[in-house]
Amino acid sequence: MVIDNETATVTTRRLIALGICEYHQDNKQAAFEHFQKALELEPTNETALIWCGRLSCNPEEAKMYLNRILSRNPQNTIAKRYYELVEKKERTNTKQATLKTPKEYYDNDKVQVKVAEYLVKRGVLNELKVRAALHYQACMRLEGKIYRLDEILSDFGYLAEAQMLTAAQSFLDL
Repeated sequence: MVIDNETATVTTRRLIALGICEYHQDNKQAAFEHFQKALELEPTNETALIWCGRLSCNPEEAKMYLNRILSRNPQNTIAKRYYELVEKKERTNTKQATLKTPKEYYDNDKVQVKVAEYLVKRGVLNELKVRAALHYQACMRLEGKIYRLDEILSDFGYLAEAQMLTAAQSFLDL
């Protein structure tokens, strides 16, 4: 399906508005998902990039989002300010600065990621939902809370428990 620029812009604005609403209702994971969807439509949207940087649980990921803005618009004062805050947090909180990136956590959960990839290939889940669940899992680990990917997918309502059991069994039978 091809989306024209005007439709993409309107949809992006709606997704950003939804993300901001979710944020103010303390639904930060849902907010992050809306901003990511907005970036899929408009990868250079500065508002969505700032919010993703602001909501990221990982300083390196936050800086990546903010650098995407600053590389195109070095005068963006909001992006500069958030970037400075992330760097300050890294300097003052040595524990936070030494934590692994979400990607490193994903690699340690290779079986869960393989099952998730299998579910995406089978059309049971879409990639955005899996990325959101993996992001949430990494954020929770940074807080010292361990959740399995299948628990998160179920809690988010992305996949029913029966679907997960069937998919896991099918995956193991391969």
